[in-house]
Amino acid sequence: MRILLPVGITASALVASHAFVAPSSRSARHQFALSATDIKGTVKWYNPERGFGFIEVDEGGPDMYVHATGLLFDGPLIEEERVSFITEIDARTNKPKAVEVERIAAEEVVVEEAEPEPVAEAPVEEAPVVEEPAKTVVATILAGPVKQKLPVATPPDEAFQRSLLEAQLANKAPTQAASPFQSVDYDSAARLAYEAAGESGDFDAFKAKYLEDASAMVGDKYKADAAEAKAKAEAAEAARLAKEAEEKRLAEEAAAAEAKAKAEAEAAEAARLAEEAAAAKAKAEAEAAEAARLAEEKRLAEEAAAAEAVDAEARELGYPSVAVMKARQQPKSAEEEAALASKYGAMDLEERAFSILTDLGMIDLNPDPEDPNRDTSKDDDDME
Repeated sequence: MRILLPVGITASALVASHAFVAPSSRSARHQFALSATDIKGTVKWYNPERGFGFIEVDEGGPDMYVHATGLLFDGPLIEEERVSFITEIDARTNKPKAVEVERIAAEEVVVEEAEPEPVAEAPVEEAPVVEEPAKTVVATILAGPVKQKLPVATPPDEAFQRSLLEAQLANKAPTQAASPFQSVDYDSAARLAYEAAGESGDFDAFKAKYLEDASAMVGDKYKADAAEAKAKAEAAEAARLAKEAEEKRLAEEAAAAEAKAKAEAEAAEAARLAEEAAAAKAKAEAEAAEAARLAEEKRLAEEAAAAEAVDAEARELGYPSVAVMKARQQPKSAEEEAALASKYGAMDLEERAFSILTDLGMIDLNPDPEDPNRDTSKDDDDME
């Protein structure tokens, strides 16, 4: 198997940590975030039953996830098949994926010269099929040959492939703009680290420790990325909830302000109507009072005119006044006779005669106390 090491990593640095420090996976993750031009690569693995797999990109960087819905032809992808594609962001994972995948014609393939195998080295036996945790499986794949079988009993599922892809992203992040990675055979990298450290012990034990430390760093990086993604998701959710709460508060304030304005407008309208009603009532009362005054003046004028007419009539008939005319007119009604009888009945004869002559206008009363014709009937009352 060949692994990707950032350019500039020295053997001494590898020895110091027994592994390489993976750059941030953020830039590698978005290296092919969006592409409008064709990218070429080789099918690395594809599960026809699940309908997904991964393509190794010629330009380096992380292996590109591909789904059956992104193929432009019928039929599954085949391992080692050459394809071209463009990329887009997967709405479900928010990561780049290959779409518009097409097979490309046979190309001239540059075959790397195989490194000579040590003559005395014994043939490698295939490891037995065992169940291992995802982290160990990822480390085994990163360390073993390209055609090494996965040490699991069943084909890897999508969750496992995602774990592997995350490890590759952390392991292959670019550090330079132009060709930031170089391909290094894992055994050669381990041998360089072994020699630079001046080790003289068991190389296989050193290589196993080297693999363990590198796998641990990849796992730690994956956990850090997962924690960062979780923190960002929680922050985004908190921001969304805060935004919803703020929008709700603003909507409630707007509704309250609208209700208050409506109530104030209704109160102002009610006050205006009440003021108009009071003005109308006052106007009606003033008009009624004016009408009553005019009616009373008319009545008094008519009564005065009638009295004046009666007085004129009495004078034309030779009476000094209407009262004298009424006193002398005969016969009188029963009511008038009864009133006169009651008036004169209580008087003595002299007083009665004087009163009758006075009522008939035959005697003019003079207020002069020396006048013998002065009315003395009220003298006793005045003395009291």
